[in-house]
Amino acid sequence: MTQTARRARSQSACTPQQLTAGGKRLSEINSLMDSLGIDRQEAFSLLVLDVLDQVREAIIEPPRAIASTKEVLIIVRTVVTAGTPVQGPSILVPRGFSTIVRQRRHSDPIRTGYVAFERSDTGNTLNRIEFRDNDSIALRVSRLDSLWFDADNNDTSFELIAEYGQRREVD
Repeated sequence: MTQTARRARSQSACTPQQLTAGGKRLSEINSLMDSLGIDRQEAFSLLVLDVLDQVREAIIEPPRAIASTKEVLIIVRTVVTAGTPVQGPSILVPRGFSTIVRQRRHSDPIRTGYVAFERSDTGNTLNRIEFRDNDSIALRVSRLDSLWFDADNNDTSFELIAEYGQRREVD
């Protein structure tokens, strides 16, 4: 064994007292599980399933709306300064719902607005959606803050419309 390997092994190795204490603790846990009649594999499987459920609920799937609910959520995002992208609000959209993005009508009908999924893409003609007054598109997003808005004119407004209860399942 080389000098470096010996040094690394000695730095990561436990003392005999630590090994003895750890072994005693494991023996106590095993005895307790045996006395309660707990199958170790089943206990581990239940623990893993519980952790996976927590991950799915917290991260992967946004909350679902009740199908009988009749609500409409309309949020307005305004690009105050042209060329300065504005992020959508931090709101979860229930799974299976579409979000309709519509550029509001303005007194100046030649306003051009842009929607993209990344801040930097609002200025990229290949990665953005271009809007004129009253144009709209339905998008499937889990969070409204994944949308970015920009425009060629100051004070260009967009509506984000999520219709709860008008569910379209496409899963």
